[in-house]
Amino acid sequence: MVSRSLSRIAAFGIACVIGTAYAASPGVCDLGRKRGGLTLYAVEGTPIGGGESQILADVDGDGIADKIVVLNNGSGSIIPADLDVVTVTLSATDQTLTLEEQRLHVVKYQSTYFVVTGRAETDKGPFHTDIYRIGPKAITRICSFTPPRFGE
Repeated sequence: MVSRSLSRIAAFGIACVIGTAYAASPGVCDLGRKRGGLTLYAVEGTPIGGGESQILADVDGDGIADKIVVLNNGSGSIIPADLDVVTVTLSATDQTLTLEEQRLHVVKYQSTYFVVTGRAETDKGPFHTDIYRIGPKAITRICSFTPPRFGE
């Protein structure tokens, strides 16, 4: 009987933790799960040559614009030979943060910059999406999911 009660308490605790994690997930993750949900928040950088574009934004909070440089490889292949790259140079520390993935783009949602990445395991999928927050010290993954296929 004690074992059964402990099992129920443990199950309730796990359900609370899972519920809290879901409730705490930022709205950007909820939008990212919807087809085209983050399209309206995409940030177009200023072309600087060589397939790179630059976004100037204060992501480290020091009042000085930081540089977000995005290199899109432009490949039409489902699994490109070269990865897309985002490089963030922070003005406060001169630290450089880098993220590479098959596909990526920068979005701004509620005054925060994020990198949305996409990758495929094979040319038929599954296709994965990760959303990273560009923060004052790191580029941190905040959610990861496999979106439903078109029509599902």
